[in-house]
Amino acid sequence: MENPKMTDAERQRLAEKLDKELDDYIDGLASKGSRYTDGFSPDNWEEEMDKHPAFRTKPLEEGEEVPELIAAMQALKYDEDETTEERAVQYKDDGNHNFKLKKYRWAVDAYTEGIRLNCTDKELNVVLYTNRAAAHFRLGNNRSAFKDVIVARNFNPNHMKAITRGVQCCVKLKLFAEAVKWCADGLQLSSNDTQLKEMQQTAIKLQKEDERDKRKNALQDKNAEKAEEELITLIKERGVQLSSLNDEHNSDGGQPNDSILKSVETHHPSGAKVHLDDSGHLNWPVMFVYPEYRQMDFIQAFNEKSRFVDHIELMFGTPGQVPWDTEQKYSVERLQVYFEDRKTEQIYKVDKEETLGKTLKHKRYAVYNGTPSFILLVEGSNYEKYFLTNQKLVT
Repeated sequence: MENPKMTDAERQRLAEKLDKELDDYIDGLASKGSRYTDGFSPDNWEEEMDKHPAFRTKPLEEGEEVPELIAAMQALKYDEDETTEERAVQYKDDGNHNFKLKKYRWAVDAYTEGIRLNCTDKELNVVLYTNRAAAHFRLGNNRSAFKDVIVARNFNPNHMKAITRGVQCCVKLKLFAEAVKWCADGLQLSSNDTQLKEMQQTAIKLQKEDERDKRKNALQDKNAEKAEEELITLIKERGVQLSSLNDEHNSDGGQPNDSILKSVETHHPSGAKVHLDDSGHLNWPVMFVYPEYRQMDFIQAFNEKSRFVDHIELMFGTPGQVPWDTEQKYSVERLQVYFEDRKTEQIYKVDKEETLGKTLKHKRYAVYNGTPSFILLVEGSNYEKYFLTNQKLVT
């Protein structure tokens, strides 16, 4: 007798029944014992893999707890029953292996563990410190590398690898005189060492170039200081007051001191500062401040012979030229210029038809941080009334 043919609906019901029976069976197995919850998950698989010594790709961070698997591997490899020297040798071999694989940070860690054992074998300590210096050197930790070779030579002053590495560190640190000295120490031990002879010649050449550059820079600094002193004298002759230039300074007729020279240095990122042009005119970096909108303009070179209105026309001569002036009320005709006497907190109005040079001679004006600053307000505006009402305007 032939089995009746199943319909699609009957097939679907049977599949659902079998799935449910399988789920019930698995749930039944799980209920008989504890469910395992410490395995990998999509969220933690990378973290779990990194705890396994076979897959870990980075050394332990300082203070990081050693994962159980790594601790177990260490316990197998570094037997507590072995002598301190034997364990130090194993750490040295680990460091050498990682160094060959260019895993220099791992190498540093291994050599460090060997050093921490404080074994009594001096030559082994020399090797550990010298090899760690090599690993530090490859990582660009030149100062740490140099410290290590110094310690290595404390154990054995005649260790050639330590001397050679020390020369390399000195060159990287631009301690050229020290490099020459280390080369001399090495050549006393091995006068025919070709590598050391070449390194010595290089160090001597670099030392001479460094000394030449230092003399050149010292001369440039001296010339620059002299030029600034002459500039200060010229500014004084113009009748301009600098914030740190007062009767206390230079009262004996001597040269301006450092605090005075700094008073002509601007704090603006551009580095612009007052200077003389080819015509013998002072050009100042100048700040225009618009307190109503908390905006400002920085003019890198405002010639002392130029008028305020000349710059205002460049900035506000075309309607809509300034994006923050949404009301378009900042115009050449309406803008007024003021400055503040910081000592008295009084406000003085400036004739915008006047030149910068004449304004800077005002008896109440002082230049701060090498940058003359001025306040610009719109004449007749509500903000001008508010601002001048809250300030001490001198008429």
